[in-house]
Amino acid sequence: MPMKSSELFRNNIKRLMKERGLKVKELAEMAGLSPSYFSLILSGERENLSDYHKDALALALDVSVSSLYMPLDEEVSDVTTAPEPQEAGHVGSRETHGLQEPVDVRDTGAFEDFLNSLNLTDPYLVAAFYREVNTLTDAEVRRLGSVLRNTIARWQASKAAAKGETMEQEGRALIPEHQLGVPERRVGAVLGSLAGIFREVPLEYLEAATALPVQCVLRALESLSTAGIASLVPTSSGDGVVRLSERVPASVLKTWVPLEPRREALCSLARYLEEKYPDTDPDILAQLYLDAQDLSKARTWYRASAEKSLSLGWWRVAKERLKVVLSLDAVLRTDPDQRSVAYQMMVTVCSNLGDLEEALVYQERNLSYWERTSKRRDLVMGLSVAGGLYSRLGMPEKAQEALEKALRASEGDTGLTARARIDLAYLLLKKGQLTNAQAEFEEALSEATKLRDQSLMAHALLGLGRAFYRKGELGRSVTSLNRALALSEGRDTSTEAWTRLQIAKVRFREGAYAEALRQLELVKAFSRGLSDRERECLAEAWAVRCALRLQENGEDLLERARAAWTSLHALGDEEGRVVSSVALGEAEARFGSVVAANRHFAEAIRDSRLFSDPFLEGLACEAYGEHLYSQGDDLAGVMLERGRWARSKIT
Repeated sequence: MPMKSSELFRNNIKRLMKERGLKVKELAEMAGLSPSYFSLILSGERENLSDYHKDALALALDVSVSSLYMPLDEEVSDVTTAPEPQEAGHVGSRETHGLQEPVDVRDTGAFEDFLNSLNLTDPYLVAAFYREVNTLTDAEVRRLGSVLRNTIARWQASKAAAKGETMEQEGRALIPEHQLGVPERRVGAVLGSLAGIFREVPLEYLEAATALPVQCVLRALESLSTAGIASLVPTSSGDGVVRLSERVPASVLKTWVPLEPRREALCSLARYLEEKYPDTDPDILAQLYLDAQDLSKARTWYRASAEKSLSLGWWRVAKERLKVVLSLDAVLRTDPDQRSVAYQMMVTVCSNLGDLEEALVYQERNLSYWERTSKRRDLVMGLSVAGGLYSRLGMPEKAQEALEKALRASEGDTGLTARARIDLAYLLLKKGQLTNAQAEFEEALSEATKLRDQSLMAHALLGLGRAFYRKGELGRSVTSLNRALALSEGRDTSTEAWTRLQIAKVRFREGAYAEALRQLELVKAFSRGLSDRERECLAEAWAVRCALRLQENGEDLLERARAAWTSLHALGDEEGRVVSSVALGEAEARFGSVVAANRHFAEAIRDSRLFSDPFLEGLACEAYGEHLYSQGDDLAGVMLERGRWARSKIT
């Protein structure tokens, strides 16, 4: 026999209270109910609960009101009726207040690709198609989108294969191989080998690769030009470049000479470029050696390319290059120390891309290696990195375990111990254990002072400044931060940038928005110089909040907030996700949609709870409460009280 709705309501609340670790008194206070009356509701002795208090309970539990009346085996959803378009590309929602799940984006790209592939341009037909799509559930939309994408992909692959086969046949018909001499075939084969690396091949490169005199190369090119295979195009330098005919497949030309001479030609060119042009793009050298099957040299240059990309902040490029490095490592059975370096580079890349699970996989491989080989320094630093990754992935206990292990492993090395203490202190700070965090920062400062290590001292003072800020002791925070700034300014740009960012947050809390904005502009400039996209976007989110309070009416504020939100959510930064959602909520409230504003404030609160960070939860709740108050919404008081309750968990 199905449960009554009131019974479902009570059971779901009890389940959610257990999952969130909430007591009756806590939830009652957050929802604006007396604990005694709320107990009667939970026991079933009272059922007359107002819509206002139902909204307040849903808000406190991070769910929608509708989900509280659903059986446990049903999917919790905020859409209680057939979806209705709310904004372009979104499924509508009944609520504007509750902490409903983010509105799902409809996968219209697959539908558009499908219609384009069929060359359907009739507007009535397209409109009818989308009308039918809008009657589907979200799950059905996703399934249909997947089917269409797979269908299109197979169709395109089939077309490409057919086209390639036709080109191959046409290309062979064009090439009068039997009419060409040895130099022509040699030059043609090298051209075919280089076609995938260079769009235009400099004449100088052909000479170096073929080991033929330039006049011989020119005569060969003349014959190839007559046959419609390639053409020599003069350049301003006077040498010229060679272009391969689009109708001639490079794969056909490669067959004109055996594999070994082709490999030797590629190696000769690579060595020539290494010697004569030391600034040659490492990607070019890597590809030349890879095509020549000199795997050791290829690995060297792919790693060089990855290092270059890392220095420039080209994270995706670096990741692709490192994947090749690791593949070559497996084939070459590279020295474990070398593989360890590649793993650590991959950890850095994945972390900056927000691929945290993947970063952790590589970090754990290194930890296993460092433990086996007793590489203490590497192990301590690696455990600290792993602790940070666990924390960002919402695993605070695993994070603390790793950081405490790092602290134990560092015993006997004062510098290592100070670093390990700072990393542990930051985790304790995030968990709201401010007293313990402060003690660890102070101990680290004492150890760094004994060593006269100004960099470590600056890091410890920055941490102390953050601890005092979270405790609300803004004067002590500024004192510590100014000391950190004096030690890092002009010496350590990264630490200086983080310190100025923290000073900006203190000034924001004090209401000195102009000074906060001045500091944030410096932080953004430093971060761009260091290719630190995460910090730059975090500073941008805070800058938007400052500008809004300074009553700036710049039309770009909303777009800036959206850009920061997109980047920080992709990168996975915890503070960044919460602060950017708050900033976007505030910007939407000023220049956009109140519905969108509510959604982003709710998102900020959910993330802060996911990260188990009571300070960020308090920040998000207070910002949402202020917004609701400005709208004249009675739930403002509930939300502000929830913010105070979150801050009360900080010890």
